Amino acid sequence: MDRTQQANRAVAAWAAEVIGGQPTARGCRGEKAGQQVSIARFTDRPQKGVTTYATLGLSDTRVPRQVEPPLGTEILGVCDSVATDFPQILGVIAYRAQIDGRSCEPDEIFDNVVPPGLSATLRHAILIPQFLWDDDAFAVRVIDYKTVVWLLAVPITDAERQYAFDRGPDELQTVFEEVQIDIFDPQRPSAV
Repeated sequence: MDRTQQANRAVAAWAAEVIGGQPTARGCRGEKAGQQVSIARFTDRPQKGVTTYATLGLSDTRVPRQVEPPLGTEILGVCDSVATDFPQILGVIAYRAQIDGRSCEPDEIFDNVVPPGLSATLRHAILIPQFLWDDDAFAVRVIDYKTVVWLLAVPITDAERQYAFDRGPDELQTVFEEVQIDIFDPQRPSAV
């Protein structure tokens, strides 16, 4: 096993320790032929009827920051367990980071990443600090040759995307907290 595989297994073990349950991993195709990333699936986590997904290995793509060892991001996503297309969101974000050089940082919005069959209302995703598990559980951690941080991908509507651009991502997150959106529901209405 090479160094990259060992480091990514350590990332997977970290996710499994925090999220709990028995994960299954599978490849997820990107937007272009031949693209694939590993995504772990944790059924009934953080609660029954909800599935958590986690990228594995995206943290090998560097985030442009002056951090040693270099900073990389892994992405979490949560959704009602019946929404089996949800991992495609994480796959598309991962490939845009790897291939197009998009940065996976807090408040970054990725346009048109929600598969058409998954939601009638949600089209895009915003990356935010995860809040579903203890803050320290997914705190920044050095794993061998990389510094790893976890972010949560939350699908958003066209109106929420525009609100974030007009008023800022922090204001959108404040609205989410006030309205108490159900981030598990792929058919949720817009909060704005």
